[in-house]
Order: sequence, then C-alpha cells, then structure tokens
Amino acid sequence: MYAMIDNFEFQNVMFDFGFSHDGASALFDFLEEAYTDNGLGIEFDPIAIQCEWDEDSLPNILEQYDHINTLEELCYHTIVIVVDEEKDLYVYNTAF
Repeated sequence: MYAMIDNFEFQNVMFDFGFSHDGASALFDFLEEAYTDNGLGIEFDPIAIQCEWDEDSLPNILEQYDHINTLEELCYHTIVIVVDEEKDLYVYNTAF
C-alpha cells in the first residue's frame, strides 16, 4: 500500500525526528526531485531518513569529522543541502 505525502506532511513528521521545518522542507524538495526524475519514487520511512540524513550548523558538522575542515570538503564526500546560509543551517547525508 502506498500513500503520497506532501511537503507539509513530511515537515510535520520529520520535525518529530529532530529536523526543523525549513530543513525538512529542503530535504523533501531534494528527495522529490532526485527520485521523481528517475520515475522510481521513494518509500517514506522517517526512521531510515533520520538515520541517513542530519541537520546542523557547519561548525557542528565539521567537529564530527577529523579529515574534513571546510564546506567544500564536506560536499566532496557527501550530499549537502544548504537550508539557510545566514542561519548556518545545513542538511547532509551521514552515510559516507
């Protein structure tokens, strides 16, 4: 059984998993574009999404990795979604 969800529903569920509404919205847009372009779709599994994606400020992200010192280096290793540069908020794929 499949159900389509929209950005608003995605935001509300992912908020409960630690994402801001802006971060969840940016991630929804990214996932929707990535998976609808190839026609495959994506199963909405908030636990799996929360395990593969995280949201934080750049300094906090860089603290987690000894070998990465800049945003450019982080982008080289994984997918980074800029949520709000002024607020220093990024969503990134943690599976790298």
